[in-house]
Amino acid sequence: MQKIWLILLCTGLFCVQSYGEPQKLTQEADQTNTVYHLDAGPLQLDIYISSTAHIFHVVDQIAQWSEFCHRQYISYFEGMKGGLSKDDQDLLAQHQAIRRVHGWGQGLEQTFYTSLDLDSALDLGIKEGHLTKEEAETERRILTHFKERVERLLLEEMPTLNRFVQKLLAQQSNIVTFANDTSQFVSSDKLTVPIYLLANPHERNCGGGFNGGRLTLEIAKSYDMYPTLLHELFHAFLRTKQEAIDNAARSVPGLDTETLSEGLAYAYNPGIIHAGDSDQLLSKVSSLMAKGASLKDSYTRFNMYGLALRPLLKESLFGKRQTLEDFLPRATDAWLVLIELDNARGTKSDSRMYDYRKDPRHSIFLFGIWDKEGCQLLKQISNQHFFGRDHIEDQYREMLTKNAKPGDTIIILLSLDNKDRIPVGFSDLIPSPWSEIENRLKQEQTVFMKGNAREMTVYLLATPTAESLRTEFRRLVTEKKFISNPTEKGKLNL
Repeated sequence: MQKIWLILLCTGLFCVQSYGEPQKLTQEADQTNTVYHLDAGPLQLDIYISSTAHIFHVVDQIAQWSEFCHRQYISYFEGMKGGLSKDDQDLLAQHQAIRRVHGWGQGLEQTFYTSLDLDSALDLGIKEGHLTKEEAETERRILTHFKERVERLLLEEMPTLNRFVQKLLAQQSNIVTFANDTSQFVSSDKLTVPIYLLANPHERNCGGGFNGGRLTLEIAKSYDMYPTLLHELFHAFLRTKQEAIDNAARSVPGLDTETLSEGLAYAYNPGIIHAGDSDQLLSKVSSLMAKGASLKDSYTRFNMYGLALRPLLKESLFGKRQTLEDFLPRATDAWLVLIELDNARGTKSDSRMYDYRKDPRHSIFLFGIWDKEGCQLLKQISNQHFFGRDHIEDQYREMLTKNAKPGDTIIILLSLDNKDRIPVGFSDLIPSPWSEIENRLKQEQTVFMKGNAREMTVYLLATPTAESLRTEFRRLVTEKKFISNPTEKGKLNL
């Protein structure tokens, strides 16, 4: 008869204990990692407690590169002898720079949330194109620097992680029910989700995420993380229908893919499924409305949209048994209603009332003559905030000092037959001196260049005439030439 084997970390040594009947949970281990496999019908959970994942996750959190990073890890490090030194801060700044290039789910998750040791993970990350050799060496130096302190946290919290594994075993039948309902909703046959359980230094503050095909869960001692797990697993099922969600989000003004996905997940948990008897989602939205919070704030948007979707989603999942494709038109209608109600509350949507620098979603700033059709298409395919402005110094200053952040994109459009030029105070943005560009334009050439300035990607498109500028811009948008690839720099051949 097969047994369940759990690995406990005790005073630096691994002790093995046996725990009764398997109930479809199996476990594999070596001296650096523990892996559990839970079969839940249409859902397979591969549950990892990984040293490499811990080192990356904790460093990623204390780097505070996104508004979604959690501060309890900073508090833990600051509570250690010596706190966070200048060397620590310098290395974290280097990690921030790499992270802002990749963003959520764009290579780092795929590299570091793994059962491999750090060196093997980096080698595979390079091989699979998730990061460059230079980035890998920088990350190796950064993560090795923090490794000892992170492993201390893992050692302290190992009992908490093991207790959560046992909780999952006790919830197996409920997970099967969840998987059956959700797989029917998204028309999925079988889904395997890798889950990385992460040590958490705080009693209650915690979080989870599903990025790059990996689910992460920070396990708190005194907070039930099971509903949060269901929230993230719901995301994993939704991801199998990403194209349908993308299309639905684009079909109505103001809605983006992230908001639609999060609205659905919030509607499920803490909307339909939640810890305790209180209506957490309703309470949260009531508090946000009392403060006059705007939909421009990410968490406000997710919670309020989730509340609007909750009765519709509950009916679709457990009443009509609809599929996601059937449900999405109702979801977009709910968004339009929510926008009208938000307008009625008098909240302002002006960009001056919203700090785009704190928004994890990046922005595109376009300066110059621009084609309306091309801009609409660019907004759709990039799924980023979009600003169109003239070659006026005040407009450059407003956009790039109040709204721009590292990793954003600037597009500069110029034509020889139009007198408007980039302001002198921002001439450092263009990848080549204007005199060289002007000479090429006088020879009837089109100039398309890519560079980096002020920690942002900069594209310059210049043509002999304004008419050809609009045509060429539209063509390049269609070919996705303005979608940044951080490994490419310099002049582009057309």
